[in-house]
Amino acid sequence: WSEVRKLMSPPLFELFNLVFVALAQHLLCMLITAPAFVAHVINKTTAATAARSDSINISTSSSSSTSGSGHAAPLTAADWAAAACFAVLLAGEAAADQQQWVFQRRKRQLLEGRQRREGDYRRGFLSSSWLFRFSRHPSFFCEYGMWWAFYALCAALPARCALHWSAAGAVGLTLLFHGGSV
Repeated sequence: WSEVRKLMSPPLFELFNLVFVALAQHLLCMLITAPAFVAHVINKTTAATAARSDSINISTSSSSSTSGSGHAAPLTAADWAAAACFAVLLAGEAAADQQQWVFQRRKRQLLEGRQRREGDYRRGFLSSSWLFRFSRHPSFFCEYGMWWAFYALCAALPARCALHWSAAGAVGLTLLFHGGSV
Protein backbone atom coordinates (compact mmCIF):
# COMPACT_ATOMS: atom_id res chain seq x y z
CA TRP A 1 0.00 0.00 0.00
CA SER A 2 2.92 2.35 0.51
CA GLU A 3 3.52 2.37 -3.27
CA VAL A 4 -0.15 3.04 -3.99
CA ARG A 5 -0.14 5.93 -1.47
CA LYS A 6 2.72 7.56 -3.40
CA LEU A 7 0.60 7.60 -6.56
CA MET A 8 -2.34 9.43 -4.96
CA SER A 9 -3.06 12.46 -2.87
CA PRO A 10 -4.33 11.68 0.68
CA PRO A 11 -7.99 12.49 -0.14
CA LEU A 12 -7.83 10.39 -3.32
CA PHE A 13 -6.26 7.50 -1.39
CA GLU A 14 -9.11 7.63 1.15
CA LEU A 15 -11.63 7.59 -1.70
CA PHE A 16 -9.77 4.59 -3.16
CA ASN A 17 -10.02 2.85 0.23
CA LEU A 18 -13.75 3.49 0.41
CA VAL A 19 -14.56 2.46 -3.16
CA PHE A 20 -12.10 -0.37 -3.76
CA VAL A 21 -11.30 -1.80 -0.36
CA ALA A 22 -14.62 -1.32 1.41
CA LEU A 23 -17.13 -1.68 -1.40
CA ALA A 24 -15.56 -3.58 -4.31
CA GLN A 25 -13.92 -6.28 -2.20
CA HIS A 26 -17.10 -6.88 -0.22
CA LEU A 27 -19.03 -7.13 -3.49
CA LEU A 28 -16.45 -9.62 -4.74
CA CYS A 29 -16.87 -11.71 -1.58
CA MET A 30 -20.61 -11.76 -2.19
CA LEU A 31 -20.22 -12.62 -5.88
CA ILE A 32 -17.83 -15.49 -5.14
CA THR A 33 -20.73 -17.25 -3.38
CA ALA A 34 -23.13 -16.75 -6.34
CA PRO A 35 -22.56 -20.28 -7.71
CA ALA A 36 -23.83 -21.76 -4.42
CA PHE A 37 -26.95 -19.56 -4.73
CA VAL A 38 -27.48 -20.79 -8.29
CA ALA A 39 -27.12 -24.42 -7.18
CA HIS A 40 -29.67 -23.81 -4.42
CA VAL A 41 -32.17 -22.19 -6.80
CA ILE A 42 -31.74 -24.93 -9.41
CA ASN A 43 -32.22 -27.60 -6.74
CA LYS A 44 -35.34 -25.86 -5.38
CA THR A 45 -36.77 -25.44 -8.87
CA THR A 46 -36.06 -29.07 -9.74
CA ALA A 47 -37.67 -30.24 -6.50
CA ALA A 48 -40.74 -28.05 -7.04
CA THR A 49 -41.13 -29.28 -10.62
CA ALA A 50 -40.80 -32.88 -9.45
CA ALA A 51 -43.37 -32.31 -6.70
CA ARG A 52 -45.86 -30.82 -9.21
CA SER A 53 -45.20 -33.76 -11.51
CA ASP A 54 -45.89 -36.17 -8.63
CA SER A 55 -49.20 -34.49 -7.80
CA ILE A 56 -50.27 -34.68 -11.45
CA ASN A 57 -49.23 -38.35 -11.60
CA ILE A 58 -51.10 -39.13 -8.37
CA SER A 59 -54.32 -37.43 -9.52
CA THR A 60 -54.31 -39.13 -12.95
CA SER A 61 -53.10 -42.56 -11.91
CA SER A 62 -54.10 -45.00 -9.23
CA SER A 63 -50.49 -46.04 -8.55
CA SER A 64 -48.04 -43.67 -6.87
CA SER A 65 -45.05 -42.38 -8.81
CA THR A 66 -41.53 -42.42 -7.43
CA SER A 67 -39.91 -40.68 -10.39
CA GLY A 68 -40.10 -37.15 -8.97
CA SER A 69 -39.14 -37.62 -5.33
CA GLY A 70 -37.93 -34.03 -4.92
CA HIS A 71 -34.33 -35.07 -4.41
CA ALA A 72 -31.45 -33.45 -6.24
CA ALA A 73 -30.16 -35.17 -9.34
CA PRO A 74 -27.26 -37.55 -8.71
CA LEU A 75 -23.76 -36.22 -9.33
CA THR A 76 -22.35 -36.83 -12.78
CA ALA A 77 -18.76 -37.65 -13.75
CA ALA A 78 -18.25 -33.95 -14.59
CA ASP A 79 -19.51 -32.98 -11.11
CA TRP A 80 -17.08 -35.40 -9.48
CA ALA A 81 -14.25 -34.10 -11.68
CA ALA A 82 -14.98 -30.49 -10.63
CA ALA A 83 -15.14 -31.53 -6.96
CA ALA A 84 -11.86 -33.46 -7.27
CA CYS A 85 -10.25 -30.50 -9.04
CA PHE A 86 -11.34 -28.22 -6.17
CA ALA A 87 -9.88 -30.64 -3.61
CA VAL A 88 -6.56 -30.94 -5.47
CA LEU A 89 -6.29 -27.15 -5.82
CA LEU A 90 -7.11 -26.67 -2.13
CA ALA A 91 -4.33 -29.11 -1.22
CA GLY A 92 -2.02 -27.32 -3.67
CA GLU A 93 -2.70 -23.95 -2.09
CA ALA A 94 -2.10 -25.33 1.39
CA ALA A 95 1.17 -26.95 0.24
CA ALA A 96 2.37 -23.74 -1.48
CA ASP A 97 1.54 -21.66 1.60
CA GLN A 98 3.40 -24.13 3.82
CA GLN A 99 6.41 -24.12 1.50
CA GLN A 100 6.46 -20.32 1.51
CA TRP A 101 6.18 -20.27 5.32
CA VAL A 102 9.11 -22.71 5.75
CA PHE A 103 11.21 -20.73 3.27
CA GLN A 104 10.49 -17.35 4.89
CA ARG A 105 11.23 -18.69 8.38
CA ARG A 106 14.57 -20.12 7.24
CA LYS A 107 15.42 -16.93 5.33
CA ARG A 108 14.75 -14.88 8.44
CA GLN A 109 16.98 -17.17 10.53
CA LEU A 110 19.80 -16.75 8.02
CA LEU A 111 19.39 -12.97 8.00
CA GLU A 112 19.24 -12.67 11.79
CA GLY A 113 22.24 -14.98 12.20
CA ARG A 114 24.13 -13.07 9.50
CA GLN A 115 24.78 -16.40 7.79
CA ARG A 116 25.67 -16.80 4.15
CA ARG A 117 22.64 -17.13 1.88
CA GLU A 118 22.72 -19.06 -1.38
CA GLY A 119 20.29 -19.84 -4.19
CA ASP A 120 16.70 -18.86 -3.45
CA TYR A 121 17.74 -17.49 -0.07
CA ARG A 122 20.16 -15.11 -1.77
CA ARG A 123 17.49 -14.02 -4.29
CA GLY A 124 15.02 -13.57 -1.43
CA PHE A 125 12.18 -15.59 -2.90
CA LEU A 126 11.41 -19.16 -3.87
CA SER A 127 11.90 -19.97 -7.53
CA SER A 128 13.67 -23.27 -7.97
CA SER A 129 12.11 -25.72 -5.56
CA TRP A 130 8.81 -27.31 -4.68
CA LEU A 131 5.71 -25.90 -6.37
CA PHE A 132 7.55 -22.65 -7.06
CA ARG A 133 9.46 -24.38 -9.88
CA PHE A 134 6.25 -24.29 -11.91
CA SER A 135 4.82 -20.91 -10.97
CA ARG A 136 5.96 -17.71 -9.29
CA HIS A 137 2.63 -17.64 -7.46
CA PRO A 138 1.34 -21.20 -7.00
CA SER A 139 -1.01 -20.10 -4.22
CA PHE A 140 -2.65 -17.60 -6.59
CA PHE A 141 -2.95 -20.22 -9.31
CA CYS A 142 -4.60 -22.64 -6.90
CA GLU A 143 -6.89 -19.92 -5.54
CA TYR A 144 -8.05 -18.98 -9.06
CA GLY A 145 -8.57 -22.60 -9.90
CA MET A 146 -10.54 -23.38 -6.75
CA TRP A 147 -13.10 -20.67 -7.44
CA TRP A 148 -13.42 -21.68 -11.09
CA ALA A 149 -13.91 -25.32 -10.01
CA PHE A 150 -16.50 -24.14 -7.45
CA TYR A 151 -18.25 -22.20 -10.23
CA ALA A 152 -18.23 -25.27 -12.51
CA LEU A 153 -19.56 -27.57 -9.80
CA CYS A 154 -22.28 -25.29 -8.44
CA ALA A 155 -23.42 -23.23 -11.43
CA ALA A 156 -22.04 -24.14 -14.85
CA LEU A 157 -22.72 -27.87 -14.68
CA PRO A 158 -26.17 -27.75 -13.01
CA ALA A 159 -27.33 -24.88 -15.24
CA ARG A 160 -25.83 -26.58 -18.32
CA CYS A 161 -24.36 -23.22 -19.26
CA ALA A 162 -20.62 -22.69 -19.82
CA LEU A 163 -20.72 -18.99 -18.99
CA HIS A 164 -23.34 -17.99 -16.46
CA TRP A 165 -23.86 -14.67 -14.64
CA SER A 166 -22.61 -16.32 -11.45
CA ALA A 167 -19.10 -16.49 -12.96
CA ALA A 168 -18.75 -12.80 -12.02
CA GLY A 169 -17.08 -13.70 -8.71
CA ALA A 170 -14.51 -16.01 -10.28
CA VAL A 171 -13.85 -13.48 -13.06
CA GLY A 172 -13.47 -10.65 -10.53
CA LEU A 173 -11.14 -12.66 -8.31
CA THR A 174 -9.02 -13.67 -11.32
CA LEU A 175 -8.72 -10.04 -12.45
CA LEU A 176 -7.94 -8.82 -8.93
CA PHE A 177 -5.21 -11.41 -8.31
CA HIS A 178 -3.76 -11.10 -11.80
CA GLY A 179 -3.75 -7.30 -11.67
CA GLY A 180 -2.09 -7.38 -8.25
CA SER A 181 0.68 -9.75 -9.31
CA VAL A 182 1.74 -8.25 -12.64
